[in-house]
Amino acid sequence: MAPLCAKCVEDVADQLSGAARARGMRWAEAVHKKAPAPRPWPAYDGRAADIARRKVAGLSTHDLVLELLAQACWSEAGRRWGQVTRAR
Repeated sequence: MAPLCAKCVEDVADQLSGAARARGMRWAEAVHKKAPAPRPWPAYDGRAADIARRKVAGLSTHDLVLELLAQACWSEAGRRWGQVTRAR
């Protein structure tokens, strides 16, 4: 795989971020169905980061792009979590 410049990494991540965010929304909704307790969404580290990375693994083969997508997925999951737990 050819290396990508920083601008290209950003551009590719921007193009794929909608898919990553959609996966994050579905993740939060699935967690809410199983455990609807209104607790904070976990920080982006450890298990939560690993799960986010798995959620976006098929979107790119570039490690830096995948990390940005995982962060977008996690961030959107946290936003959606706040919505679904407030709605109760």
